[in-house]
Amino acid sequence: MLETSDNKDTNFVNVTNTIMGCPVIMRDKANNLYHGILGEFVSESKIVLECCHKVDPSNESMIFDKSIPKRTNVATRVFEIEKIVEIDAYQVDGEYAVKS
Repeated sequence: MLETSDNKDTNFVNVTNTIMGCPVIMRDKANNLYHGILGEFVSESKIVLECCHKVDPSNESMIFDKSIPKRTNVATRVFEIEKIVEIDAYQVDGEYAVKS
């Protein structure tokens, strides 16, 4: 879990660059959950979530603890970094950097 208490933290930038392209669940300050693929930085203050949908526990199908949205609710969204509370990444290869 990556917490973004200081959006200028170099650790946040380094970890986010490491998990780009991975499926993530992101929580914002309004306590909304979003599920998608972590994309690139748009600027110093914004990040892209591709194939993104807002997780609605009352209206989602769950398969292996992953939310499956209705097709019409999937889009690319841009989030301001200061509004992000946490990012949980899944299917990350922790040994990728040390493989030869």
